[in-house]
Amino acid sequence: MSFKGFVAANHSGLSTTTRTTPRQLASILRYGLAAPAGILPALLKAHDPDGAVANPRVRAKSGTRYLVVRVNSKKKKAVIRVRLTGKSARLLKAKTITIRTNHLVKISTKTLRVPKATKKANVRVLRVR
Repeated sequence: MSFKGFVAANHSGLSTTTRTTPRQLASILRYGLAAPAGILPALLKAHDPDGAVANPRVRAKSGTRYLVVRVNSKKKKAVIRVRLTGKSARLLKAKTITIRTNHLVKISTKTLRVPKATKKANVRVLRVR
């Protein structure tokens, strides 16, 4: 496999100067899967204990903003860490919450008040039980 012309400008793949072909990317993935100790699968599970996946959404209704989260897992409950950020990725609020899994859960305004300045909600699954 030739890596002629391959450029990973900032390692995210999102830079306008990043250059790669589908074959080069497939080769990198194959190497990661075949590497000793399963390096690639270990990296994929680093932020995802027990295969749990969180899908956050910020919603607004009648002027009230709230967060809706779904965590898919075989376990019944998940402990999540919610980070609300504003302009320039400034942290507005952070809170740890326990929710049910495999359901779309509306996090009430009593539990977590979403400020008007919120631009992004980041949800990380800490553990499932």
